[in-house]
Amino acid sequence: MAVAVKNAESDVPAHPMLIFSDRTGEAIDVDTRGTDDAIIDRYSPPPAAPRGRGRPRLGVVAREVTLLLRHWDWLGDQHLVRRAHEAAYTFMHALAGNLNNFEEAARALFANDRARFEQLVTRWPHDIRVHATLLAFTHAGSGE
Repeated sequence: MAVAVKNAESDVPAHPMLIFSDRTGEAIDVDTRGTDDAIIDRYSPPPAAPRGRGRPRLGVVAREVTLLLRHWDWLGDQHLVRRAHEAAYTFMHALAGNLNNFEEAARALFANDRARFEQLVTRWPHDIRVHATLLAFTHAGSGE
């Protein structure tokens, strides 16, 4: 992505470019200095550490409350919805904070009222409207 940003910046140098994390909705800084290979090296993940001795971690977390699996699933879904709404709000605040109906759209967002939200953002610029809706009401993704 950073190399693509560098190339886009060189194509249109007079226009500032903002990059947002889909996971958090926050603007992120990307260092595009140097060659394409240097940029790739800068953002490549470090090599995986060698596996240690003993039993592997199973990712099991002790919980103090006993619930049925479907209840844990429901709680997990609520967490994903909340994270999606917070990311959408952060993105919206940065790019649409001064647009018409921003405050009402934020209320509809946190009420999880997609129909009302979409009605309120109808006159926003297409890309902002589409991406805010995607962030707000698509809860499966957690990547950037």
